[in-house]
Amino acid sequence: MIMQERLYVTEDRQTAVREGDKRAAFLLIGKGQEVLEVIAKQYGIVDGRLKQKKKTANKQAEKPANKSGLVINRKEKNNG
Repeated sequence: MIMQERLYVTEDRQTAVREGDKRAAFLLIGKGQEVLEVIAKQYGIVDGRLKQKKKTANKQAEKPANKSGLVINRKEKNNG
């Protein structure tokens, strides 16, 4: 499989990240290079790209709701 993007690994070399990610520490494989199956499986590379992680429904549930029933009005600037 030929890589379609550059991938890096984190400092602990446990996670692959895309170019530009703040956690990127070491180049794993460059665009256009062939990647071994074992590496692709280890880091979640599919069709030459890092597999997208699915967003879980729990992320929406993590946001705290305003359960007090109070409506908070913001003060508007007086233009006069």
